[in-house]
Formats: sequence, C-alpha cells, structure tokens
Amino acid sequence: MIYTSRSSTVPENFLNPLFMDKKCLHDINSIISGTITSLAPLIQELYSIKQNNATVAGLSPIINDIESVLNNAITDVKALAGEALATILTTTEGVQLTVNDVALLVIGLVNLIFGAVYVVIQTVSALETAVVYPLLASVLTLLATLIQLICGLIAGLLAELTPLVGDVITTVVASLGLTTTYAFLIVGAVNNA
Repeated sequence: MIYTSRSSTVPENFLNPLFMDKKCLHDINSIISGTITSLAPLIQELYSIKQNNATVAGLSPIINDIESVLNNAITDVKALAGEALATILTTTEGVQLTVNDVALLVIGLVNLIFGAVYVVIQTVSALETAVVYPLLASVLTLLATLIQLICGLIAGLLAELTPLVGDVITTVVASLGLTTTYAFLIVGAVNNA
C-alpha cells in the first residue's frame, strides 16, 4: 500500500494497467465492471469535496486518477476491436449479455461519474468555476470517448442508452459546455423525452 496526499491508501499498482489480468479484459462486462470498481473510491472522494477544497489544488489529484482509470478503460475497449461480438458480450463466467445488459452497465458508469461531477458543480464557489469546470469537463470528455468506443463495438447500444439519460446528465453537460461532445447521446435522449 502507498499513502496518497488525499489521506487514503491504495495499492501501489492501483492505476497500473498491468495490474489487471488482461485475460479477464476480453469482454465488455469485465472492462466496465473493473472501471467502476477502480473509480468507486475516487468518486467517493469527489462526493466528500467541500467548498474550501473544491479548487484546482484540491481536485487535480483526484481528477488525474479518474482520467488514468478512464484512459485504461479506453485502451482496453480499443483492444476489443476486431473481436467477435459474442466474445465481447460473453462474461468471464460464460454468461452472454444482451445489448440492454450492456446499456445498463454503461449507464451505471455514466451515472456514477456524472453524479459526482454534479455534486462538485454545486459545491464549487463562483470564483473557482473558471478553473474547476475545465477539470471536470476533461473527465467527461474522456467518458464520452469511452461511451462512443463501446457503442462502436455493439450495434444498437446507443439506441438502448438514450432513453436512460437523466436530467443530471443533461444539466451537467449544459453547465460544462459539453453539448457538442455529448450530442450523440443527448440528442436522442431529448427526442425520446
């Protein structure tokens, strides 16, 4: 274990992409579930942010770690390109996921991150928004890339995701000026409303 500046301990290889057994990352369930597991303690840190530490100095270490986890997930999803859809959808336990199952996994990841970002937006002082909002936007831009890559692997996934998009997502996207980045997801959600 190592001690981090955020008063928590994490395994030394927590963010090391080699830490995870690559054999278990041949399916989308393992990638998304592993990403959620890796993000959970970091997201909890965002939920504990108060106005006095909702600053670049207070948020940067957490944001950097979240970006690292998302970048690893992006790399893992890219590695699935060219795999048979059955391989991508079959869990390590041999269960074949449906497109709806994957949509529920993805929206779980999306809600996890957007919920925490929403809390930070509500917490940050007006004086800090100009420097904090770009940090938050960088995380959500990586998340958009991850979602688009996953949708590119699984036909019909975007159609399953759009009805699941909630108000928090659309509010955060608008607040951070990411409407264009999330147009692929939001336009369908608005049309379904």
